[in-house]
Amino acid sequence: MDKNNASTGTYYSGITLFKLLGSIMIMIFHLWTQRFITEDYNYFMNVGQSVVPTFFLISGFLLYDSLNRRSNPLAYLRKRSRNYIAAFVIMQIVVLIQVYIPILLSSGITPYLIVRYIGDVILGFSFAQLWFIPPFVLGTIISGLLFIYKKERKFLYLIVITAIVAAAFYQFHPVWQKLLHMENNENYKYIKSLLKIPNNYITNGVFLIFTGMYLSKHKEVLKKWRIAFWLPPLIALTWLESFVYHKVFLWSPPFNGFMMYPWALFFTVFILKIKKPNLERYGYVLNTFTILMFFLHIFQSKLIGYRLPPIVKCILIVLMNIVITLAVVTFKKILSTKRLVINNNSSGVN
Repeated sequence: MDKNNASTGTYYSGITLFKLLGSIMIMIFHLWTQRFITEDYNYFMNVGQSVVPTFFLISGFLLYDSLNRRSNPLAYLRKRSRNYIAAFVIMQIVVLIQVYIPILLSSGITPYLIVRYIGDVILGFSFAQLWFIPPFVLGTIISGLLFIYKKERKFLYLIVITAIVAAAFYQFHPVWQKLLHMENNENYKYIKSLLKIPNNYITNGVFLIFTGMYLSKHKEVLKKWRIAFWLPPLIALTWLESFVYHKVFLWSPPFNGFMMYPWALFFTVFILKIKKPNLERYGYVLNTFTILMFFLHIFQSKLIGYRLPPIVKCILIVLMNIVITLAVVTFKKILSTKRLVINNNSSGVN
């Protein structure tokens, strides 16, 4: 049986649906939608970019349940963190082979190449979907340790305040660009990347996973939340934020906004309240498809080429990952059948 949280046996239909639809939404956003975000529609940016923060919140929610029901939560946290780091190392090897070895063979080691690789490790320059893994690992370790040693209330305000400051430093990067007189300077993108580091690691990593764990610890509060009540003010505030950024501050879109975080909380509560349809029996298949979509869509887009219309590329990528998923599932069934036959033969011999 496939559970969202194997240690508790708890299954959330909404989480399975979110992972499935979220991976497709991210692919559409990367390949298609982003080009349509103009001055009048930037509020879609704030709502659309809440998908990844929602993932962090839900991960924290499930992490608390896992730790809370383990006899040795510290050992479980250590093992889980090692698995995440191993996955990141594998993806970095792919980046090295595809991106850096060809550059190294043609031009050798240069300071620019070293800086770019460091940027890849920290921020995922070459493959944008990799950026979340190091912040995710850091957030998992720090938040997990705080809850294991019951220090979450002591550090609650510190985490909230530092997360707001870190987010503000990045969200208001056009202000720093103007203060530094670098409006038309190509090198400003490196400064913007530096501003992104505390936002990614502190706000998206530590704060969101910590918040997800806090929500999981106080599940009874979530049951009382009325989703419909919060939707109108969220829509109004998101539009107002985009209006102020563009019409008052005169920032050029697309720009991020603080409202993506309230939207992430809204989506998290909404997702956890979904009870149907029960997709538990299809959990492995859907999870495999989700992982493939999330990690492969940019590589597959480059493989397909740039001449096809974005909608055609999106459809082709979905079909490609459906085929790969079916192949993986079929291969797993064949292996499981062979193991069962071997075990039965061994039992017969004994």
